[in-house]
Amino acid sequence: MTITQEFFISVMQAVDNNFSCNLMTSDDRLINTIKQLNDTRIYDYYSDISLSTENKDALISHVLAFNSERHISRFEIFNDNHLVFISYNGFEKGVISSIIPLSEDFIDKFVKTKMCRVTDKMTITQNFFIDVLNLINEENLYCESQSSDDNLIKAIQRFDKAVVIGNYSAYFTLNDDSKKILIDTVVQYHSEENMAYFEIKKEGIPLFLAYDGFEIAEIAGDFQFSDRFIEEYIRTDLCIVWKKIIYLNDQLKYNIQPVRIKM
Repeated sequence: MTITQEFFISVMQAVDNNFSCNLMTSDDRLINTIKQLNDTRIYDYYSDISLSTENKDALISHVLAFNSERHISRFEIFNDNHLVFISYNGFEKGVISSIIPLSEDFIDKFVKTKMCRVTDKMTITQNFFIDVLNLINEENLYCESQSSDDNLIKAIQRFDKAVVIGNYSAYFTLNDDSKKILIDTVVQYHSEENMAYFEIKKEGIPLFLAYDGFEIAEIAGDFQFSDRFIEEYIRTDLCIVWKKIIYLNDQLKYNIQPVRIKM
């Protein structure tokens, strides 16, 4: 058994039967197996699968027979819609939330070898939100948020000079006080998962954009990214890095292209 097969199987065994997963693959044999599973929705190369005992056993058997985990380009696990695991590059790397109990064997084989990183007692999107706010630590920051989350809207209404339109769109200054309230709200209520759109600007210039509950984002390449930030968010394609280009006449525009990040 290969190490990536063992990683796939160990992750499957670590999660309960009420979890679900999103799986992306172009492997026809794996797709045909997924079509036979119960409580599954398939959209081209993307599948939404309930991780019941029967479904997990079928996926494990297929991986053991065909080493098909190599052809899984992206694999996400959710618990009550909370993102708790991501793998990428055919299960060569992964990120897992520590809310999932991990055995000593799992820690020895995958965590200590840096094959799998563990987040700090929160979901991946909670950590992502908090790490972004801590990373973009500048003055004169402004934020736009779109969300129907009542807890988030009530928190934003406490900000000085915040503008809330129709209990959905909000505009506010992003400073130490508002950051603390946002982080407290996200930690308590998972409010980042209900953000349809979240943008951080400085003097009208976008620095960060997030969509779909912080499951996809873009960030300016101006910042000094830590190794952990790169591995947990950039390598997993949660966050795309783009660079700015200055054109003539002092007009600042953005070329949204991936930036090669060096470790």
